[in-house]
Amino acid sequence: MNITNLRKEMEEELVGNILPFWLNKMTDKANGGFYGRISGTGILMPETEKGAVLNARILWTFSAAYRTSGCEQYLATAT
Repeated sequence: MNITNLRKEMEEELVGNILPFWLNKMTDKANGGFYGRISGTGILMPETEKGAVLNARILWTFSAAYRTSGCEQYLATAT
């Protein structure tokens, strides 16, 4: 696999799987931020404490995704 294909594959994984997962399953719309835990079977555990490091990493990720893609949804999520 060459670097161009690897980059495309990684971008598709990020845009098609990773970012939508955090947007659709882990965003705490009631209290802001992101939930800290989900089971391996997809059961959300909203009572779990939120971690500052986890939320900072997700904030950075959506900020970087917006800067590189210009997608307004990423900006809204980071905001």
